[in-house]
Amino acid sequence: MNLYWVVAREEYSNADDIEKSYTKFTLDLEERDVLFSFIALEDCIVTTLPDSGTSLTYKGQILDESNSAFIISQANLNAQARTIASTLRHYLRAKGACLLNESIAGIETLEWNKVAQMTLASRLGAPVLPFTMLGYHRHVVPAIHRFADNYSGEYIFKPTGTGMGFGVIKSDNLQHAVSTGNLISTSSVEYVMTPYLKNANDVRFFFIKHKLAFVKFRKPRGNGYIGNVALGGEELTLSENEFLEQHGNLAYFKDMRRLSNDIAEKSGCTLLAVDWLLNESGFYFNEMSTAETGLTTLPPDIRKEVFDHLTKIMHDYHEQK
Repeated sequence: MNLYWVVAREEYSNADDIEKSYTKFTLDLEERDVLFSFIALEDCIVTTLPDSGTSLTYKGQILDESNSAFIISQANLNAQARTIASTLRHYLRAKGACLLNESIAGIETLEWNKVAQMTLASRLGAPVLPFTMLGYHRHVVPAIHRFADNYSGEYIFKPTGTGMGFGVIKSDNLQHAVSTGNLISTSSVEYVMTPYLKNANDVRFFFIKHKLAFVKFRKPRGNGYIGNVALGGEELTLSENEFLEQHGNLAYFKDMRRLSNDIAEKSGCTLLAVDWLLNESGFYFNEMSTAETGLTTLPPDIRKEVFDHLTKIMHDYHEQK
């Protein structure tokens, strides 16, 4: 069995570091007879070959889709790369390949759209921070002014379709927000704007087949505002039992877990991470993702359970076809 992770490497200045961080990930899968590889989006081509029909090729070589699983990362900076990533995703869907970052609640590519995620979570009763999408070009700054008329203070700007804390900007006041908007208006990247939640931690509930596998707490270091570990944050991972012992009776955590369960059930996904922002005043849905999550730094006992289930998902998929 092969697991291919398709990444637009040119979008990451630290692409080599990211791949090195998956060394343990690779070893865990090899122990379970799964060969894991990062492959570059730019070298992936769907083409028709005389003896093989329509096939996905990598550097001119056919990938064996019948004995493989795939994760397709979103490309966000280059409009052509973004379209090609979507094309590969749709191709693999049409071929019936095993795609681990599957559609969420039947919505294709919802994993890459925070606006749709917050809308879905809100419909399920989750608290969501006020937000506005910023439209495009000359509509960006007017959208910022309209939002600021109702929600004054500090703001966070996030790309709609990226993770890992990429491109997240904090603006201290309206003047700074407008300057940020001027830059966004010249970009091909779509952004959303929310109020800044002070002293917030990120709490992730990770589900496998609707069962809670672990809970991960992340927070910025010092005066930072991004909790992603790759950008300087720090994290703590707990098993379900450890989480219940330490936090199970606290009101916010009981509600977060219940809502996370509801979202996981609604998603229909075999793998799903549901992220929340939490501070002393309350909690808010942040985002969700499928296979594109932080599986590289798990404690040994949790890692074994997660990778056993991950491998079983891939093998079960092909056995049922």
